[in-house]
Amino acid sequence: KREMLVELTCLALSRLVADGGHAGGAALEDGAALPLSIAALRLVSALNDLDDSRAAARAAVSGGDDAGAENPAAAVFDEERGRVGALLAAAIASCSGSGGGGNGGAGAASASAGGLRAERAAVLSCALSAVLRCGSPSSSKEEPGVKLSLGERGAYLSAAAYLSDVAAAVVAGQGGGGDAARSEKARAVSVAARSGLTDIVAHFNRIEKYSDDSDGGRLYGTPFLVHLFGTEASGGGGTAAASPGRLAGLVCLLTTYDEDAPRCLERIACCARGASLLLSAGTMNALVDAAARYSTEVYGPDGGTFDRVESYGSVFRAPPFLSGHLTLLNAMLSSSDADLTSSIRRQMVLDATKLVRWYAVTGDSLLRTFPRHGDVTAKFVACLYLMSDSMAEDGDGARGPFDSSSSSSSSAARRGRLGLEDLLQGDDGLLARLDRLISELAYHLSEFPFPSRLLPPLPVGLSAVERARASRNTSAHAHTVAFAGGGEGGSWWDDAANGTTAVGSSGSRSIVLPDPPTGSASTDGRRWPTATGGPQDPSVPTADSWSEEKYGLAITAARCLESCLLYLTSRAEQTSSSTIPLDSIALSKGLCRCSDAARAIGERLRGLQISRDAEIADMMRGASLSMTKSHRRGSNGTTAAIEIAPLLVLGPIFGRCASNVLLLLEGALSRHVETVAAGGRGTGRRRGPSALPAGAGEELVRAISPAMEHTQIETLGIRCIGALDSGVDDFARNVAKSIGAALEQISRSM
Repeated sequence: KREMLVELTCLALSRLVADGGHAGGAALEDGAALPLSIAALRLVSALNDLDDSRAAARAAVSGGDDAGAENPAAAVFDEERGRVGALLAAAIASCSGSGGGGNGGAGAASASAGGLRAERAAVLSCALSAVLRCGSPSSSKEEPGVKLSLGERGAYLSAAAYLSDVAAAVVAGQGGGGDAARSEKARAVSVAARSGLTDIVAHFNRIEKYSDDSDGGRLYGTPFLVHLFGTEASGGGGTAAASPGRLAGLVCLLTTYDEDAPRCLERIACCARGASLLLSAGTMNALVDAAARYSTEVYGPDGGTFDRVESYGSVFRAPPFLSGHLTLLNAMLSSSDADLTSSIRRQMVLDATKLVRWYAVTGDSLLRTFPRHGDVTAKFVACLYLMSDSMAEDGDGARGPFDSSSSSSSSAARRGRLGLEDLLQGDDGLLARLDRLISELAYHLSEFPFPSRLLPPLPVGLSAVERARASRNTSAHAHTVAFAGGGEGGSWWDDAANGTTAVGSSGSRSIVLPDPPTGSASTDGRRWPTATGGPQDPSVPTADSWSEEKYGLAITAARCLESCLLYLTSRAEQTSSSTIPLDSIALSKGLCRCSDAARAIGERLRGLQISRDAEIADMMRGASLSMTKSHRRGSNGTTAAIEIAPLLVLGPIFGRCASNVLLLLEGALSRHVETVAAGGRGTGRRRGPSALPAGAGEELVRAISPAMEHTQIETLGIRCIGALDSGVDDFARNVAKSIGAALEQISRSM
């Protein structure tokens, strides 16, 4: 059956390639090419379904652990996938009317969304995406050994060229009016073309990653991406010529608020030399232009002013395109592209600063309205972190792109290096406001990684220090941002439960899961929730029931927390303590909660693996629960499978967050020691400490000591499955030891 599917697919594609715009008897009858393309897509889908079912059967027989086993079917699939993929690429290239051997630009006139050739290319690109994605080495360390001839690579190049023309011509042909001006069919063609282009680029990036020039890993000695979009001359006939304007056409889509184009460009940025090509195509200018246009339209010519009413969870709608723009910008800022010299990176950060200025009010609202748009908030903070990190010194002690010092000394270089405050100076306290909002959000998210009812109690000594501070500051407001949950112990989870976010309380169709592991004795035994006044039916969802959707919220918050902590650690390294507020009590609470959660998740994962193995044996014998409840609660094996995936994400994040909180605590202590040694006087432009309030040292010791005793990181480390390798865990122990030594030094001086 499989061989028949492969042959039928290849036969249909060969006929489409033969058509290729030729005149005479080779041409298909009018209207036949598109139905034949759809038939080829269905054949590819059937082929993938068949291979998926075979893979599932092998996994069931082997217990889900057949990695590295000999698999003749997979070897045949690799070979046949290469054959089908090359024919699909040639069929797409033939849509340009150049027969697959032109420069790809010859068909640009026919690349409008309404053209039948563009529609056919879109259908075939969906089939090609299915072939390439099915063969992507997501779980293997090396690219499958499919060797392509130069002719086949040329077909892929021509196909990518034509698809990029289709994607760009969709908007250009409609007068640049954006999504609202396009028909639904035109948008579908555009999205399909970009998807196919993205998968082709990603496929060859993988091939070139594991190949070299000697074994044909690069086409004519030039990387595929550069050959497609760069300025280097193409070598050899019959292949697509490089066209920088082609990439610029895709980049221009950013200024139209197109929501799909950034995903394609972000994948290009992640490829070798992709970021430099995007910079040459004007990507940073396009991102800044879009930011300026949006802020002017929404907030006025000056970009707006900050709101006076501040509350988490308040109504705010982020622009739909912002998530993609930030993802693209972050990919470029974090790129390891060797072509990005120090001066180029400097200019890229300067351009990013312009974007931050335009999005200042939007970013302010994102930080104040968490958990609404939580993913976008995390990306915005990550952008600030990457900008700040770009200004830090290189790992080998060399001066970074923003170093204004001529000294090779690390301390001298740090004093002479520009920081975010230098780039954002004169912006009416913008940076100080962002620092405050990010630190407050980080403190809150670290204290409430899960709903407060599920969290273990904090150390008694730490709670006592917090109460003492509250009694001293009865007239002061510790945080300028009010939490919408309100009341004692209110948190962002209250907003989520009240429907502030798109994912609120568990719906009637949600599968009820055991409470998440938090370090509390009441949740770490994989217990089901109980109703007020007595046990509840675990198959009936309630407002307190845990669910897959709530795991999604926890992951969003954890990722946002990690971005906030990374930003704070980077800023604290470059600025004075008066600029970055390091709250020892808030950090100590966050350390306890993140450490407890990371360790509890590790224990839960170990228990789930044991119970899941037993459940598989039961299912093989036909054991099952009653169908009346399985759609909501499911079997233990079903809930275990649902739990494992989010826990594998949350555990490492909480482990890294605990490590970053340790660094911030170490910084707070070292600054206190430095201030005491300097007699409370500022001694430097950036690193110089400010005077300490009375009793600051005592509060540091009384807050941090209980947290260190509670977590015992100095001896136990973080201890979370997959969270940290042994080297990083050893680093956490060393930081904890440094904190212990600093606490002793401060205690002796009190």
